[in-house]
Amino acid sequence: MAGRCVICGAPLTGSVCSYCGTPAQNSRRTAENSWNSESRAKSGYGAQESRFDQRTRRTEPREASVKTVASTRNKWVAFVLCLTLGWLGIHRFYVGKIGTGILYWATKGFYGVGVVVDLILILTDRFEDAQGLPLRSENEAGRAGARS
Repeated sequence: MAGRCVICGAPLTGSVCSYCGTPAQNSRRTAENSWNSESRAKSGYGAQESRFDQRTRRTEPREASVKTVASTRNKWVAFVLCLTLGWLGIHRFYVGKIGTGILYWATKGFYGVGVVVDLILILTDRFEDAQGLPLRSENEAGRAGARS
């Protein structure tokens, strides 16, 4: 029984719609409601898409926003804190990551390995604050001060 679900418009493969779970009506009613796209276009009904088609239609991705949001924390302050007091987790406290700051303090910066990883992340601009925002660098701070 190949047709479309009367509720959501999804293609029927059996006695139950695989998309919304609605049981298929009797075969006569299903045959009446299972118009293919050609008969919809001929009857003028093709202008309105079914709910299934609307939900599964792929759209083009939107362009990325030009405006980038950065943290209020400075990248170079975090770098110096990590370099000098990284084994205490001070740089983690600075960016708001309290839980991992305590963990760094308790394990002496994951025995030095975590400090080295954080130094690399900070230098490659992949280190984020507690809200998931990248740390701002010196030139971004200058631009923000010039706008104010």
